[in-house]
Amino acid sequence: MAIKFVYFDVGNVFHTYDHIFEKVALDFGKTPADIDGVFLRHATEVTKGTTSVKKLWQYCQQELNIQNGVNYNFAKSWASDYLIIKEMHDLVKKLHKKYKLGILSNHYLDTFYESLRQGKIPKIDFSTMIISAEVGCKKPEPEIYKIAQERCGFSGEEIFFIDDKKENLFTASKMGWQTFLFDYKNAQKSSEEIGRILL
Repeated sequence: MAIKFVYFDVGNVFHTYDHIFEKVALDFGKTPADIDGVFLRHATEVTKGTTSVKKLWQYCQQELNIQNGVNYNFAKSWASDYLIIKEMHDLVKKLHKKYKLGILSNHYLDTFYESLRQGKIPKIDFSTMIISAEVGCKKPEPEIYKIAQERCGFSGEEIFFIDDKKENLFTASKMGWQTFLFDYKNAQKSSEEIGRILL
């Protein structure tokens, strides 16, 4: 069956997140590991949207005794640490001419939309964007893939899904989707392979 819709993960597909929390750590005299530690304690809630990015920043201020951070734009700082994966930004513009495209990502609302504003996610007209914090479930939970399938209007082998984590591809494969494991550390090779499959 022909591929009719392509879903993309965001982190380590459109941008890397190896250097997150470097700016906020520098701004407040902490280490990235300090901030990451607070995030990890609240990661599930933030990813599913039951805790906001603003609330997470409040936790950081309380737990790390950060002063003068009340008006700090944590989402903007966080997104600024993402580094774009140019090969995929270039490829998605080509794919956009041939396919309907969507995003299927475990992401946090303020940070996701800040990433769009900062150009860390390609500025194209995605047909649908499934963001875990908006829908209240996350990969690899089956529910988010069902939502993605319903929203795009295609099913099974008509959908091609690109993600950097094997566990996130497993459920998609069980639903009959075609999948690709993206290696962001070898982005050029992975992008070329995707191009050979889809273009």
